[in-house]
Amino acid sequence: MKKNYEINFENGTIELTKKFAAAASKVGTPEFAEMLSLRAAYPDYAIKYKEIEKKENKTKYEGLTLHKMEAFITIKRSPEELEKFKSFVSVYKNEKGKYATIKRAFLNEYKEEYNSLENDDIIEIDRLAVDLKNKAKAA
Repeated sequence: MKKNYEINFENGTIELTKKFAAAASKVGTPEFAEMLSLRAAYPDYAIKYKEIEKKENKTKYEGLTLHKMEAFITIKRSPEELEKFKSFVSVYKNEKGKYATIKRAFLNEYKEEYNSLENDDIIEIDRLAVDLKNKAKAA
């Protein structure tokens, strides 16, 4: 269960999530009532937002679209793997959060090879991805 706030007795602060703080700013909400009781219980404590720890060396895959995944598999892998990927995508076609699921499966399978692409391969994959996107729009 995610906590909406934390009482830090050492620093004398009440640390709130941004979502909770936004809800607590609306009069009449349960979060507003909870905030009132917190302020009554800890009147001298300062209010702060919780700090979210971010991974410094995290690899980001910005621009990795479904079309780009399909283009990668088309160029670097076999037609059988492309059909497997397309059937996997079709299974999640109407699911909520389908992109995250498909991306995770793609990276589990092809992460190292995708990360080690040469510039020429990247250009070719990008061109094919644009073509695939345009064909999908036309359909």
